[in-house]
Order: sequence, then structure tokens, then C-alpha cells
Amino acid sequence: MNWGQIKTAVTQYLENEETSFTGNMGLYARLAEEDIYRKVQLPASRATAYTQVIIGDRFLTQPIDCLSVYSIFVTNAGEAQELLPKDPAFLREAYPRDDDQGVPRFYAIHDNDSFMIAPPPDAFYRIETNYFIKLPSISAGDIATNTTWLSLNGENALLFGIIMHGYIYEKGDQDVIQSYANQFQQAIADLKQIVEGREQKNTYRAPDQRVPT
Repeated sequence: MNWGQIKTAVTQYLENEETSFTGNMGLYARLAEEDIYRKVQLPASRATAYTQVIIGDRFLTQPIDCLSVYSIFVTNAGEAQELLPKDPAFLREAYPRDDDQGVPRFYAIHDNDSFMIAPPPDAFYRIETNYFIKLPSISAGDIATNTTWLSLNGENALLFGIIMHGYIYEKGDQDVIQSYANQFQQAIADLKQIVEGREQKNTYRAPDQRVPT
């Protein structure tokens, strides 16, 4: 479904073409997308960035579009080695000195813009960061022909999410809101089963958020 088709379907489901309701359609879409992205690891939301550390610098800049990270690798002598996630306090306690250098083994989320790695690097190692990004909304620019991975592969979840938020905006009956919410949650569960649960599971470290099959 494209954005124009979704808007038409929502107005037909809720039988509402009032201006203030249709004018907030983009808001309903963004809220539904945010709900879905928080619960499902979509293939389209995965990205990889490559950078190089600075000798002695225990901080690594996050990719500008990073929503959350799921793995970081350091390349040492041609071999990729995964960094293990730790708390910043652990890294500070284990490697308190900037001159206590070596091949990085751990990382922590330092702030919104950077990771902390330890031990501080003793060479210019290549870093591979695998992370999730926030995808553009299907409502961006309010262009009728807009499509996204979600609108093409998870239209049930997207549609019922928008309907649910639209009906909440209408201050509709609580029983009906709950019915739409249940349909939305079931659609999310089905989508999660497809994109996560049916993937071959062979992860190196926890937490593995995919569902068992």
C-alpha cells in the first residue's frame, strides 16, 4: 500500500473525513511506526558504518543516524573480533589509565553521540558498527505515492496502528479502541514472527530478541 491508499482506507474504516482528523493523519502514522519500530527489528532498519579509532582515544563517535547498536567489531590482524557490551563504570574501573592500551575488547554507551571502548586502542584499528536506524515515515511530505518497507511488507500492522491512533484521536469508545489495539498487537506479533522468529538463530551474545520457533 502507498500513503494515498492508506489514508483512504483509514478514513473508510473510521468513516471520518473531517478536516482536523485527516490533517493529523501523518501524526497517526508516525505514532504507529514508532510503536512498531520499538517492538520489531525490521531488516530495512539495519545499517553498518565503518570508522577508525585514534590511538589512545577511548571514545568512538556514534553514526549520526544511530538509533540503537546491536554489535561492534574491531579488525585486528585481518580478523574481526566482536566487542562485548559493558557499563561505562566497568570500563573506567578495569582500564583507568589512558596509557593502558591494547586491542579494544569492550564497549559501552557513553552518551547520545559516542561509545566508550576499552582498553584504549594502541593502533589505528578499523571499527565496524552494526546498528538500527529510524526509518523515514511513509507520511513524509504527505506524498500519495510514498511507500516504505513496512507499508509493502507489514501493511496489516501499519494500517491497524494508524487506525488505532486515529480512533484514539476521535476519543472513540474504549471497547472499540481495545479491539483495534488487539488487532494491532496481533499484527505486530505476526510481523515479528516473520522478520525475527523465522531467521536462523546463531547469535554470539545475548540478548537475542528474536522469538523461538
